[in-house]
Amino acid sequence: MLQGDYYPAISTYKNAKVRLNFGPKFRYSPRGYEFKPMSRRAEDMSVEQTMADMKYFTEYDGHLRLDSFPMES
Repeated sequence: MLQGDYYPAISTYKNAKVRLNFGPKFRYSPRGYEFKPMSRRAEDMSVEQTMADMKYFTEYDGHLRLDSFPMES
């Protein structure tokens, strides 16, 4: 099995119908796997973004550099 986080998802073919439960309260929890509800991804994302911002501002002494951003005319 590949390492990493897996989040519940589904793919359908033709006229298939499904009911989805992305958590955090699963009716039928996956067995034999570590899993997280989709709502956890939002929490993880905010931590990742905060860490990226801290790294950026540390590298550039707290200054936002706009000269490296492409600007539309």
